[in-house]
Amino acid sequence: MKVDFRTIAPYVRFVQEYHGYDDYRIQPRVIYDHEIIFVKKGKCMYRIGEQMYSLRGGDVHFMPPNVLHSCYVPKGEEFAYFAVHFDLAYMGEKLDFSANDVYVLLYGELDEVPYDEELAGRPTLEFREVQFPFVMAAGDTIAIHDAFQRMLTAYVAKRFGYEMELRAYLLLILARMTASITNKAGISKEHAQGDKIAAAMRYMEQRYEEQVDLQRLAQEAGMSPSYFRALFKGATGRTPLEYLTAVRMERAKALLLEGDYLIHDISARVGYADIHYFSNLFKKIEGLSPRNYRLSVQRGADS
Repeated sequence: MKVDFRTIAPYVRFVQEYHGYDDYRIQPRVIYDHEIIFVKKGKCMYRIGEQMYSLRGGDVHFMPPNVLHSCYVPKGEEFAYFAVHFDLAYMGEKLDFSANDVYVLLYGELDEVPYDEELAGRPTLEFREVQFPFVMAAGDTIAIHDAFQRMLTAYVAKRFGYEMELRAYLLLILARMTASITNKAGISKEHAQGDKIAAAMRYMEQRYEEQVDLQRLAQEAGMSPSYFRALFKGATGRTPLEYLTAVRMERAKALLLEGDYLIHDISARVGYADIHYFSNLFKKIEGLSPRNYRLSVQRGADS
């Protein structure tokens, strides 16, 4: 299941700060939630699958659930970092677990890390709009360091409502990470066809009220429709049609809130000649018909 930026509500399970030396190592293992490490200084070598990665000061390491990895600090080096373990949503007490019991205390006593099938079977949530690499430059190191420090302080103090603080700081870290690897259109800075995808996105944002020909967009990008669709989805997390629909729905909601337009006028203004198709699609996506959406927001504003 994927979550998008509007609905993400991460649950922070564990936060720590660590400073180790060349006796630091983690045997091959998987984790059962997401982990982000911000390297303050030093160096650590990570094996993820069959690939080796070097983490240095100013780097961020992102590890999703159920990916085999191990690490060690090279001889003569040190390794200082912040780390946070989290889920992209709170999944309830039955699916929760203690990171201290599963990761910290257990690992310190065993030469081989056990595999917990029950924890490995927990539902896995993924980001819809972005795919973080295993290792990346932090970008705004000051902001990320400060957010980790504040998150750790809140985690240790555990004042009433601290869960909201943890979520806020983690969201800030995730936002900084996203900004570090994507351009203004939300496409990876490393994407070879990023300019063409961004141009298609701008076209849909500017011409959403028209009958947008997605096949023509593919031709203008110099691609077959199927390749364009796959490339677009890989870059944005949505197919071209899904992206166009999202643009139209956001504009429709804005027009509904203005309160001066009839539903059939709004339908036409966002590119749908068939009001029944528009209404059914709106309800499928937003959970309310256009009329009830308008009434719901108006009642909320009046209360």
